[in-house]
Amino acid sequence: MKKVIDIITKATAKVRRKMLANEIFERHKGKVQHGEYKGLLLDGSSNVSRGPLGLKILGFYEKPVVEEIMVSAPFKDLVNFGAADGYMSLGPLFAGFCQRSICFEMTQ
Repeated sequence: MKKVIDIITKATAKVRRKMLANEIFERHKGKVQHGEYKGLLLDGSSNVSRGPLGLKILGFYEKPVVEEIMVSAPFKDLVNFGAADGYMSLGPLFAGFCQRSICFEMTQ
């Protein structure tokens, strides 16, 4: 019985996280509110889960990675394999950390 409850709890949390992410995205009209990429406008399309979308809008998504990019800046080219929705490709370009962002993604 505990296993069934754990599965239901995990599924419920996942659904709730996506609902909150969508609400945050809509409330701020896709514009990043805090952090190094503040002002970056996301269109909400992504080939990955929408769960982290709220974290992106609030400026908390992959914070250690963003900080590493920031301290390594400025640099000429950023190459991103697995660019997904472009947050980690467009953000550094938007923030002026790089001059060019080259992105690769397997899905359209």
